[in-house]
Amino acid sequence: ECKASDGITSTCYGKVCLPSLDQQCTAVTSGERVLSNCEWATGSQMKAKGHTCKGLVCCKKCQQESGEVNINGDDYTDPTICSDCSSLVSKSTFTVNGVSNTIYLGAAVEGTMLADSGKICLDDEQTAPDADSCANGKFYDASIGRCLNCDSACSRCTGPSVFDCVGSCAHGNKDSRGACPISKEQVSFSDVPPRDASANVGQARSSASVAILSLLFGLFSCVH
Repeated sequence: ECKASDGITSTCYGKVCLPSLDQQCTAVTSGERVLSNCEWATGSQMKAKGHTCKGLVCCKKCQQESGEVNINGDDYTDPTICSDCSSLVSKSTFTVNGVSNTIYLGAAVEGTMLADSGKICLDDEQTAPDADSCANGKFYDASIGRCLNCDSACSRCTGPSVFDCVGSCAHGNKDSRGACPISKEQVSFSDVPPRDASANVGQARSSASVAILSLLFGLFSCVH
């Protein structure tokens, strides 16, 4: 957990503190309902009933009461009660090249943790983070709790770049910097031997001599 820019407890995901549920409600309602629903007993936004990854419950007013308050037959001390709330489970479906995709307009931000502290919102569903043991060709990113693909240059890896490959490369061998080549073409190109530097110097001197002789011949012709 972390503190969002408004000082309210939020979720740390991808090494970033996500917007609080108040801030998310403000964004998805365009400022109409700027408060997240809260759990009565604790005032926690993330533990409030009604929130789902597909749609948050956003309210116009939340207030902490004083003393003992009976709510639905149960007594609560100094509960936080929200009113004029709305569940924002609305969606829009669009089709591109015959493939349909659905966007939930009131969805929680990717990575948000709600009532279940063991899960986060991924692809509009509450999902448990991946185990830190990933299959070959993937590495574990603890900041988002997911197994991600290695670079195509790697057979196995500990991170996303060509410098994070472990063991043999997918194409050829590592270079002097420790980076794996990204393709067979790169390996073929790097295997071309460099031209002899002395031959290049000799060719340059020969060309310069020809140019000087041509210039002198031109001057001689002009004099005679």
